[in-house]
Amino acid sequence: MLHSRRLSPLPSRRRPLRGGRPDAELAAWLLSRASLTAALTRLAGGDLHVAVQRQQRRHLRPQELRRFPQAGRRAVLVREVRLVGCGQDWVAATSLLPLAALRGWARRLAHLGTRPLGALLFRLRHLHRSEPRLTRTATGCWRRHSLFRQGRGCPILVEETFLPALLRRLEQGAP
Repeated sequence: MLHSRRLSPLPSRRRPLRGGRPDAELAAWLLSRASLTAALTRLAGGDLHVAVQRQQRRHLRPQELRRFPQAGRRAVLVREVRLVGCGQDWVAATSLLPLAALRGWARRLAHLGTRPLGALLFRLRHLHRSEPRLTRTATGCWRRHSLFRQGRGCPILVEETFLPALLRRLEQGAP
């Protein structure tokens, strides 16, 4: 079962990063097991939408295989979106959905359009989510990787990169 933890509004001041780790307040966002889409919608006062950048079928690339070894060399559906809050790109998200996993309830995942993936994943009580794994991008942005799976079925990999505009908004505090 997915664990839900409500994100509280963040204080208006954040401490700088130390030792390559996010400060406690940013870490709460990065490590939260609650729906990021729901938290961002609250932060944006409802002004959040999904901008689909690309959705295509392809085989996994070598660097993706390292992060997503359970999928093997199978074909995947890759969905790249931006979560846009208050007119600014806040999160860049990439989802890798093995085509073998797109059966039954999961068929809906291939036809989301501008609906957020998280809104569907967090309504499905039979999915289990891994602990988020944090990395830094070459530009210094924080990225989290999570796997969602049903039982022993094929997992869905979700990567979310927290962009500078979101970090600036968090520094300002909730509206």
